[in-house]
Amino acid sequence: MRPSLGCADRFYEALIKLMAKFDLQIAEKKAKILEFGLIAKENRKAFIGWSIE
Repeated sequence: MRPSLGCADRFYEALIKLMAKFDLQIAEKKAKILEFGLIAKENRKAFIGWSIE
């Protein structure tokens, strides 16, 4: 679990369990937790030699 996104990770895990109760599942290859705000700014990496500010 990523420490900066702990709440989002807990929600995602709870959602998976809840959906399983109804025999549903998340396409894990298509689903992801997006970073935004200060978290994204701190974790941003350069993309092909440049980054967007």
